[in-house]
Amino acid sequence: MPAPGALAWLDEPPAPADLAGALAAAGSATPADVDALLDALDAARAALEALAREAFTRAPVSRSTAAFHSALPDLRPFVLYRLPGLLREAGVYTAAELRALAVDAPPAWIAREATRQLAILAAVRAAVRRLEAGDLAPAEFPAAIRTAARQAAAVQPLPVSPIHPEDQR
Repeated sequence: MPAPGALAWLDEPPAPADLAGALAAAGSATPADVDALLDALDAARAALEALAREAFTRAPVSRSTAAFHSALPDLRPFVLYRLPGLLREAGVYTAAELRALAVDAPPAWIAREATRQLAILAAVRAAVRRLEAGDLAPAEFPAAIRTAARQAAAVQPLPVSPIHPEDQR
């Protein structure tokens, strides 16, 4: 089942090959697997928002060490505040949106999309950490989210190889 592996991605985003394998495995998801993935997506989104809130509260108001009148504002809180909007602009689904789509879409598609969304959220979580550490400029943060979404969308499931009777020795 792809959900436990997807939850492991909360710490580090998956490599494209790992994501492709998880997408292939999600193709045979049962309705219970889909529910578990959507619950994992809810949990990942909540964890990301909590991380962003914590980073927001720890961010300095300014980057200045001199007098107050010469202080330049630190832009990290501004981009962290925009995180929900940036996720929407990048086309990241919420679990509720995927549940609504599940009425018309096959479970395999919902499972693959939930897995893909978990990978995107893992990459965004890494970007929040880099932003907070100062390794990612605030001006580059929105592009990092869009890039993560674009890269995850480009990954296709690994083809399922047929099992040949002569291979079973």
